[in-house]
Amino acid sequence: MIVGPIQFDAPVWLLLIPVTWALTIWFARKSLTGMGTVTRRVALVIRLILLTAIIAALADPMWRLVSKDVATIMIVDKSRSMPQGVHENLHAYVAEALANSKKTDRLGAVTTAADALTQSLPEPVKADVNEVRTKLEGGSAMIGLESATDLASGVRLAMSMIPPDAAGRLTLVSDGNETQGSLLTAARAAAAAGVPIDVLPIDYKYENEVIFDGLYAPATARKGQTISVRMSLTAKKDTTGELTLMMGDRPVDLSPDDPATFGQMYTLNEGVNTLLVPVTVSRPGALEFKAFFAPVEGSGDSIAENNTAAGVTFVSAEGAVLLLCDNPAAAAPMVDALEESRISVELRHSSESPRSLAELQEFDAVVLMDVPAYSFDFAQQKEMASYVRDAGGGLVMIGGENSFGAGGWIGSPVAEVLPLLLEPPEKRNIPKGALAMIMHSIEIPNGVYLGKQTAKAAVGALSSRDEVGIVEYSWSTGSSDGVRWIFPMQEKGDGTAANAAIANMNFGDMPDYGAPMQAAYNSLANVKAGQKHLIMVTDGDATMPSMTLVNQYQAAKITITTVCVDPHGGSNDVTNMKNLANATGGRNYTIYSRGNQGQLAQLPEIFIKEAQTVKRSLIWEGDPFNPKVVNGAAEAMRGIGGTLPAMTGYVVTADREGLALTTARTAEDDPLVAQWQHGLGRAVAFTSDAATKWSEDWVAWGRYKQFWEQHIRWAMRPAGAANLSVATETRGDSTHVIVTALDSVGDPLNFAAFRGAVVDPDLKAQGFELTQTAPGRYEGDFASNKAGTHIVTLRYDAAGADGGAPDRGSVQAAVLRPYPDEYRALEDNTPLLQQVADLTGGRVLPDDDPAGADLFSRQGLTMPVSLRSIWLAIALVSLGIFLTDVAVRRVRIDIPAIIAWARGLFKAKRSAASQVDALRAARQTTRAKLAERAARSEKGAKAEAPAAIDKGRKFEAGDEYLKKPARSVTDAPAPIVDKRKKDAEPLEPGGKGKDEEGGMSRLLAAKKRAQDQMKDEDKQN
Repeated sequence: MIVGPIQFDAPVWLLLIPVTWALTIWFARKSLTGMGTVTRRVALVIRLILLTAIIAALADPMWRLVSKDVATIMIVDKSRSMPQGVHENLHAYVAEALANSKKTDRLGAVTTAADALTQSLPEPVKADVNEVRTKLEGGSAMIGLESATDLASGVRLAMSMIPPDAAGRLTLVSDGNETQGSLLTAARAAAAAGVPIDVLPIDYKYENEVIFDGLYAPATARKGQTISVRMSLTAKKDTTGELTLMMGDRPVDLSPDDPATFGQMYTLNEGVNTLLVPVTVSRPGALEFKAFFAPVEGSGDSIAENNTAAGVTFVSAEGAVLLLCDNPAAAAPMVDALEESRISVELRHSSESPRSLAELQEFDAVVLMDVPAYSFDFAQQKEMASYVRDAGGGLVMIGGENSFGAGGWIGSPVAEVLPLLLEPPEKRNIPKGALAMIMHSIEIPNGVYLGKQTAKAAVGALSSRDEVGIVEYSWSTGSSDGVRWIFPMQEKGDGTAANAAIANMNFGDMPDYGAPMQAAYNSLANVKAGQKHLIMVTDGDATMPSMTLVNQYQAAKITITTVCVDPHGGSNDVTNMKNLANATGGRNYTIYSRGNQGQLAQLPEIFIKEAQTVKRSLIWEGDPFNPKVVNGAAEAMRGIGGTLPAMTGYVVTADREGLALTTARTAEDDPLVAQWQHGLGRAVAFTSDAATKWSEDWVAWGRYKQFWEQHIRWAMRPAGAANLSVATETRGDSTHVIVTALDSVGDPLNFAAFRGAVVDPDLKAQGFELTQTAPGRYEGDFASNKAGTHIVTLRYDAAGADGGAPDRGSVQAAVLRPYPDEYRALEDNTPLLQQVADLTGGRVLPDDDPAGADLFSRQGLTMPVSLRSIWLAIALVSLGIFLTDVAVRRVRIDIPAIIAWARGLFKAKRSAASQVDALRAARQTTRAKLAERAARSEKGAKAEAPAAIDKGRKFEAGDEYLKKPARSVTDAPAPIVDKRKKDAEPLEPGGKGKDEEGGMSRLLAAKKRAQDQMKDEDKQN
């Protein structure tokens, strides 16, 4: 309920006002009978006002302030589809449009492409082009990825920026083309919130563009098969250009008659053009095709990004396994065993590991044999995990000094897909490690950020029970040596506290290594740990520590690794760091970033590697023991028997709960062999080694080949069926998948259960279903709007013929989007923008009349109202009225007497004022007469020509006056003296007469006598 500027949020209380008024008036008839009429009425009015104020306070009163300001948020489309140069013209447009804005109007800016970003918050801005440019672009080029358009996110972000004390409206500057999100959905939300969206359409149309619609290759093929690669191009007009096709890293010869070139010149007709090229696939694995059409110069083609297309064909062969091992001699027994089992195996060094998920898809399983985590970057580790979980591949990790927890795999993406936990079990009393880090100034671009990342990498490689401490130099410590413990030596735990401390590092430039190394030694020496290690990253220019301190490190068996980044002192600093590391049994690294940024990327890997130094405690080594089989019925353990050869070491791990199955255990009851199904793939873990260091008897064991064949075959992706084909078709932002399946005798395979998963270019997986639509035909769809490679994996299960073994298999496919849909836009989508304006009550702004745009128009806006509670103020007023009510009723104040006194006081003041005015008038009259008399006297004196009078004297008596006898004051007539005494009144002590009005009368009488006397003297003269 609103009454003037006051709003009552609980107006139901106001219903008590007439009720309380009626009761008060009724009871006042008797309770106020002892008062006078005026006093009774006043008391009643005060009581009614009091009740009204109390009830108003209960009704939750709010003071309403209606804003008159408008905040306009401009949403500027910065995607690649926008024509070049349009934004600079926009700056001038907005600057001119601001000329008519009010001083309190505010302008904010949001840019949107793949993501929406705030460039400036709403605030008043001048009509200056440079200031507008800074406002709309935030003073930087931070606009995000330009290869996509999400106008909806820009609208949502702009709405959140509207200040609460101003009415808001949005201005969208765009071509109307969007590749993700729904602008109409966001517009409906704006309309519901009462926020109009004005649109400024950017009109354009490419008349001469050529677009590569797609390259279509079979999803699967067999080695040696000839397939057809179909290419589709759309030309806006007849265009000539050269077509080039690549198969893997080799060009396909499209001009066999011309040895000088591999490409072929084509003339595209206006409209859709289809080209078909036969290709023979010669090797198994994922085979990628890329095609590019280059129009001749002067054709008018504007966007080069949409002139390319790509596709992938998976060429089937016998199952292949990738074995990654850095020691070929140790891997030799494993390679021989797999080849004897007719498993195709490819041995590579860990540095030659596949760099993409598509490359991993060439193999049915990957074996990691005693390789550390730092041999793979984080992206590779994520792809390997996705390869198992989402693409159905197999992973086998074999132990060694550089594997499992001892190899830095704790906390890695790969650790999540292993059937074991890499942290040691709680029951095992394993000596923990202790790692200290001294972080010196890294004076390189982004050095602070890189230093923090390396420290976090080292912490992440530790187990939860290992101790870690971080020291840096800081001038703000207040101490003389500047040593600051960012994270005092303590157990890592879950790493949250350590990472939070690392985020607060500032990397001061320490002058002396002695103080921080002494602090690190004091902490490490007091830690009960199996291995103690110090990592020091520095630029090498500080003073070296004393030999006494170095000897203390040696005596305590604390190793030191130095990482010297861009040494300031050249070879001298490098030598000092190397000597320090060698003296304690550590390692030394020297990194030069200038001209070789790739070396900086090694820093996190170095720290992970060095962190493993303190994790040797995770390795068990001792007297030989015979592992025990605990789940011999598992498929991978069938026929192995219950007795396994002796071994002398392994990496300590813990059981993983859930679907993981441990099939063999050590003498300490730790897991030795474990397996599980993870997502679409499978993983196997063997915590000892497969060579001769810990498992010499295993290599000579008669079932060595059988053991590894069965475990690796169990982990391998099921072989792709020759009677299973996959076709994909891109439909807008999604891809349609068609699977044709036949059974072993060539009949349609019906009622098969297909499970599909697709991994997008960002390694995000999504599942999708395939539904049988015809005999042996299954179809499904998945989202594929991102540019890049989408890996599709399909697994199926079907009932076996005549009740036989189930028919199982898998098949892979890939969908490539070589360029984002952003580059497919050839003209604006103004109708969508018009629809948005109509839906929200906005306007289509004229692009040729900035002055008429009126960016801060009040039309269609509901001005915001701010409310401020005033119940406390009303309650205080009620308290004052209550005291007045008590005074009137209990003190019995005589209201008529107060009124009469007030009236008398007013009259007295008015009478005194009139008398003062009369006196002032009389004084002016007297002065005028005195001046007139003086003038006449001077004139008469000049006529009689008297003796000269001294002009220096003010007064001069006449001759006749001098002849009169002199009189004293005491000789004055008695009646006159008595009369004055009679008229005079004695004064009060304060100096006032008894009767002020009588005193004024006497003053007037005295004045009159003075005037009469002056008249008598004039007559005498």
